[in-house]
Amino acid sequence: MRYDNQINHLLTKQSIIQSSDFVAEGIPTIYLSRLAAKGHLKQVGRGLYISDWSQYDEFAIFQLQHKKAIYSYLSALYLHGLTDVLPQYLEVTVYGGYNTHRFPDEVKVHFTKKEFYSLGKTAVTTTFGNEVWVYDMERTICDLIANRSKLEAELFTKALQAYMGRTDKELTKLYRYASSMGIGQKVTELIEVLHE
Repeated sequence: MRYDNQINHLLTKQSIIQSSDFVAEGIPTIYLSRLAAKGHLKQVGRGLYISDWSQYDEFAIFQLQHKKAIYSYLSALYLHGLTDVLPQYLEVTVYGGYNTHRFPDEVKVHFTKKEFYSLGKTAVTTTFGNEVWVYDMERTICDLIANRSKLEAELFTKALQAYMGRTDKELTKLYRYASSMGIGQKVTELIEVLHE
């Protein structure tokens, strides 16, 4: 195969291969089908392959299929290390009006106004080494406080305590987000209680 070296380089460089990766390297995508037929790659979605089931990164694979989804709430807490409980389902936010009919049923979807959709959007690296979009810690805490009545009290309290214990927290940013989201008073009161 004249593309052997390029393919091997791709497979050693990343655990998830997209058909667009082959196109970018000038490798005909038919080689993906051939590699899958030989058992060298496993297809996990349309145009998405992995070389090894032990590298199945649910966070990265879902987001590659649904690029507008930003990890939020429990998924964001987990990705930021604010909880050690692995979420039972993926939790994402999209802007109002976005069509989620292709999302799997087990994904919990939140909708936000378009002006808040990008607020706090940041990239983190999963345990598999793949980069995904997630709301930063401050946006996540604001979302939790704004929707406190829908959360388990213990989870809510532990998440806030974990955030307050972090040396990389940015309270100024938290208050700025809270103010723009119309929950400034709620956030201030809760943070003051935790500071006591």
